[in-house]
Amino acid sequence: ATSADLAQDAMGAILYLKSRNDVNASEIFLIGHSEGGLLAMMAAEKNPVKGLIFLASPAIPIMDLMTEQNQAIFSNAGFDEN
Repeated sequence: ATSADLAQDAMGAILYLKSRNDVNASEIFLIGHSEGGLLAMMAAEKNPVKGLIFLASPAIPIMDLMTEQNQAIFSNAGFDEN
């Protein structure tokens, strides 16, 4: 599954909750851990919610994060930058 697939799942959950009579649609929050925070943002962009809660989500653009993580992995494995 891709990030887009997982965000689509979250969007479906939002729509389901908003369709229920026993749920106050104006009080829905999304919570996401790590990549889940990015997915929550993607889902909320299409289906707005009252708020988002992030747990250990990236604070920098994902491409920068991936570059930093890969550099650290290779460095820790003993590979030289050159």
